[in-house]
Amino acid sequence: MSDLLSIGTSGLLAAQKGLDTIANNIANASTPGYNRQVSLFDTLPSVKIGSGYAGSGVGIIGTERIVDSFIVQSLREQQTNLSEAISYNDILSQLDNLLADPGLGISDGLNLVFNSLQSINNSPSTLPERQMFIAQAQILQNRFNQLSKNITSQYQTINAEIVENVNTINNLVTQIADINMKIQNLGQLSFTSAPNELLDQRENLLLTLSEYVGVSTTDQGDGSVNVFIGNGQTLVIGTKPTYLMTQPNALDSMKTDIVVSDGTAFQNISNSFVSGKTGGLLNIRENVLPQALNSLGRIAIAIGLTFNAQHNEGIDLNGNLGTDLFNDPNTFTAKLNRVTANVNNKGTGVFSVSIDPIATKAEDPDVFSSATTLVNAGTLNPLTFGTLIINNVSIRPTVVGDDTVSTTDALGSAIAIAKAINSQSAAHGVQASAQPNVVYLGKFTTGALAAGNLTLNGINVISTGVDEQTLLQDINALSAQTGVIATGDGNLNITLVAQDGRNIELAKTVNSAAANFSYFTMNAGAASNMVAKASVELTTTTSEFIKISGNPASVGFTAGTTPVPNGSLSIKDYILSYDGSLYTLRYYPDLTIIGQSATPNFAVDGFNLTIESGTVAANDSFIIRPTRFAARDFDFLITDPMMLAVAMPVKADADLANKGTGSITVTDITDTSGTPIGNQYKLGNAFSKSDSLTPPISVVFVTPTLFRVFDISAGLPGKQLGPDQTYDPTSLKNAIFPISGVVDTTPPGPNVPYVFDPGYRITIEGIPQAGDVFTISYNSQSEGDNRNGLLLSALQFAKTLLNNTSTFQDVYTQFVGGMGSQASQAEINLDSRQSLMDSIQSRRNEISGVNLDEEAANLLKYEQAYQATAQVIVIAKGVFDSLIQAIGG
Repeated sequence: MSDLLSIGTSGLLAAQKGLDTIANNIANASTPGYNRQVSLFDTLPSVKIGSGYAGSGVGIIGTERIVDSFIVQSLREQQTNLSEAISYNDILSQLDNLLADPGLGISDGLNLVFNSLQSINNSPSTLPERQMFIAQAQILQNRFNQLSKNITSQYQTINAEIVENVNTINNLVTQIADINMKIQNLGQLSFTSAPNELLDQRENLLLTLSEYVGVSTTDQGDGSVNVFIGNGQTLVIGTKPTYLMTQPNALDSMKTDIVVSDGTAFQNISNSFVSGKTGGLLNIRENVLPQALNSLGRIAIAIGLTFNAQHNEGIDLNGNLGTDLFNDPNTFTAKLNRVTANVNNKGTGVFSVSIDPIATKAEDPDVFSSATTLVNAGTLNPLTFGTLIINNVSIRPTVVGDDTVSTTDALGSAIAIAKAINSQSAAHGVQASAQPNVVYLGKFTTGALAAGNLTLNGINVISTGVDEQTLLQDINALSAQTGVIATGDGNLNITLVAQDGRNIELAKTVNSAAANFSYFTMNAGAASNMVAKASVELTTTTSEFIKISGNPASVGFTAGTTPVPNGSLSIKDYILSYDGSLYTLRYYPDLTIIGQSATPNFAVDGFNLTIESGTVAANDSFIIRPTRFAARDFDFLITDPMMLAVAMPVKADADLANKGTGSITVTDITDTSGTPIGNQYKLGNAFSKSDSLTPPISVVFVTPTLFRVFDISAGLPGKQLGPDQTYDPTSLKNAIFPISGVVDTTPPGPNVPYVFDPGYRITIEGIPQAGDVFTISYNSQSEGDNRNGLLLSALQFAKTLLNNTSTFQDVYTQFVGGMGSQASQAEINLDSRQSLMDSIQSRRNEISGVNLDEEAANLLKYEQAYQATAQVIVIAKGVFDSLIQAIGG
């Protein structure tokens, strides 16, 4: 009877255990993170009775959590991905909405500015239109400032959330470590005797932790788990938590870093947070916010530089040259603010970044090589392979036949070089022309010239040389053979001109008795053979800028003679580091190397990095943000409508007595600074006075195809600038400036002829007659003049950015569209991850969740089992009682 009773008792206890487990499941059906439990049973060992075996009941093994480790890990991973998508989408959608706000739109603001500018052009001298332009420009300024402020505030929001997230993570890892300790204290337990509630709590904490950062775990073997993030950074090892901290970034104070301490220093582990809520925040902070601020800044800089440059070339209603409309992006303070030193630097180096001019057109398409003074014949360099590269096209060497008129050094003449360049014009888009060759001989000492005293381009000059007029007549009588004309100033100062640009060769084999020139000795010394080369003018045929490289100095050209277009200003950040020997410039934060140098100065991407003061120590570093703060600092400066310079400061007039049909036009103002473009130029500071042009200019036609340009500062007829200029009546563009071959008589000499550029451009067209005169003067009566206003309006459609392919509005539209596309993609990504999360959660619930219908069925099953085993015990008791009665009876 004891066997029957024990079997019944074991069954009763098993049923009770099953009922307890089911009751616990039902009670925790809504408990977050609870995993369904099942009771495990096993048959007790059979007992041998006679020749066979009989069962002895059921044994209780324990209670097991129903968990699929793969689903658990997948749930954590997807929770990480979903949380990242949520935080990324939340901020990105805010930015997208901000940029879509019509009250802050830059494109609309620009349209209003240009519309009001057009109103000024329609009525240049009235004040209401000017006041409206000022109001619209101030609104544009406010829009830039407000957008920058709102985007910058996201940095502060993200940094605050990062600090909050780190505090939450620290709290979670503390709890996980505590649970590890509790589990360890229970000793070595099998899965059937594990503390299921503690395991559920820990798993729930790990799932919560995965919201903030991607985590991985390893089983330590004693029931505890180790927790890692990123590429192995530990958060929990057994019962020991690792606490995270935050601190400002050493390079960029706008950023808060996540760090851990190794006991001696802090290690930045922000890169370990590539996913989760924190990863989404860091992604926005590292990739989206800088791009947004830099994009706005680039547009602000482009507007400021181009508007200022054009406005400075105008004249206002007060008769003054235009001043800056917007803040100058290249003030010393602005240049310094673009570079931030690492707080851990040991050196004292201070750097600045200046933004290169952003050109709106090929303002100065003319490039001149330097002419020469008289040099020894045989020393002029010819073009060779690689000597001259124009717009990335290597110019072929000069060859025999390129110049058939020069008597010496023909391969190095201006004519030969121009012909070689023009043979490849289709490839590089540049046209070359040899300029008149001008040789200033200085003062002539009168005396007879016999054979061998002076040979000009291989022809002996024979003259009595009694005076200037006689000498000029005798030289010019040979011009058909020499290709050279001689001119004088009435004071025995003699100049030779080869109008076609051929070399001018001067030789002496026999000393003269007395005749001599200041800069070519004929009356003493050994025999000599000298040559002078003309300059070469390059003019673009494609409206593109002319870029020169190779070894151009060997043939008189200078690399970068004209401004290089800098529409290449990027929206990237940079980092400069120094290892003790080399400076390395990299993009930031991807650290792609741009260049290395032994000196700390770089010119890349439309800006120049320069060290201003101090020294740089090994391992010092600097962050460079060329456009980051430009939208914040964007400022419209003019408040007085009289100061809007929509007129041009130069006017050109035809004399009323002219007989021909020639007309003269001011086409452009190129420079009001007086700064030479290169050594071969002398830029006339035409605008040094507010009420006059310095110098005023007179253009006089000698014949219908030849004119002279005079400086009339001292009155008429004036001082001729350069040689006589040829005129083509069939051309619609006969440009007067620049003028090459201008004689420089400054002592002691001899000086190289220079190119005179007054800083403005004039063209003549039509059919002038001999004696016709045109004057160029200051535009002191500028009322009604809108010529500079029209050029300002043209900026709306000027290709100023992205390597001169896009307008202001093009770039802003691309920026807003790109941000909208990112926001749309982020929303799609969020929906996708939410769907996947729901799917995994559903699968987890199917496996580990509590199904009340199933539990109700199991409850009925165990209730019936309980009742049945109770009946077994009753029967066993009845049998036992009957047996006792039988024995007792």
